[in-house]
Amino acid sequence: MEIIAVVPAASSNRYSSKGDLVEWGHTTLLEWKLYQLKSVQSLQKIIVSTSSKEVARRATDAGVEVMIRNENLSLAEIFSSAAEQVPLESHILWANPTSPFVGAKVFSALIEDYRSAGCPVDGEVTARSNREYTYFNGIPLGFSASDPALSRVHLEPLQTLTNGAYLSSASEIVKNRRAFGKSPRFFEVDWLAALEIRDAMQMNLFSSLLASYFESEP
Repeated sequence: MEIIAVVPAASSNRYSSKGDLVEWGHTTLLEWKLYQLKSVQSLQKIIVSTSSKEVARRATDAGVEVMIRNENLSLAEIFSSAAEQVPLESHILWANPTSPFVGAKVFSALIEDYRSAGCPVDGEVTARSNREYTYFNGIPLGFSASDPALSRVHLEPLQTLTNGAYLSSASEIVKNRRAFGKSPRFFEVDWLAALEIRDAMQMNLFSSLLASYFESEP
């Protein structure tokens, strides 16, 4: 089974004018993600999908392939256009630079779980279980409002998808025009791997967590 990692990257986005080229330690978020992926032995290829010449240059310098895309593509179009350019029988691991604590260990475990599950048609996504008193439009989710003494440990867990990684077949992505199907398999990650950079303030806070990451990711 061929698994291709695709890294969607940009030179500017909502959290930084430098986008995925923003500094991360002694490197950038993009190059950090490529470093993490290169340690995943079950990957056959790594591709950076971008509309930025500078991102493309950095990716080429890092020794990975580049897939140039139109800068006006929607998120769904980014997924489907990339899937159309790889063998339809292959599987795509989407790896986002804004989740810097999803490393080789998580990627490898996700791929192994995906294979063991028979390559779910709707794909597999990184997720984090949430046991909190959650309401949607006034309706309690996973618990009964008539039982106020119910402990959180007895609540039905709600799954929160993280932006760390998605894994699905290229053929299904082309068919559905999305990175994964309606009922994906959930791959549980810890709190650190679930963190995603959403703004510049988080970028500064997350930098201080690098030491914790290196303790758990050899």
